[in-house]
Amino acid sequence: DDSPITPPNLDSNSILKNLSTSKARELLYKTSINLLGRIPTEQEYAALKDKGNQHLSNIIDTQLQDDLFIGRVKVIFNDLLLTQEWDSKDGFAKLFMAEF
Repeated sequence: DDSPITPPNLDSNSILKNLSTSKARELLYKTSINLLGRIPTEQEYAALKDKGNQHLSNIIDTQLQDDLFIGRVKVIFNDLLLTQEWDSKDGFAKLFMAEF
């Protein structure tokens, strides 16, 4: 068969629309833990309940703008790159004066 392969529709609204309420709550919980390092707030759960599963993408967008997300990214990349020693004004000296 030489017919072209069409990719599935990955529109986030259609995916979220078909998500069960318990799965949406679970996804909200997981994204909150991973993005912000905290559990979802009561307001986030209430917004999900009142406005439906399609509102989940709006909640996640709001979480991505939260200062906690920026802090979380800094911690993750510091762990990966070990750059915290360079943050202080004498960090360079500490790095080279350290006993190995």
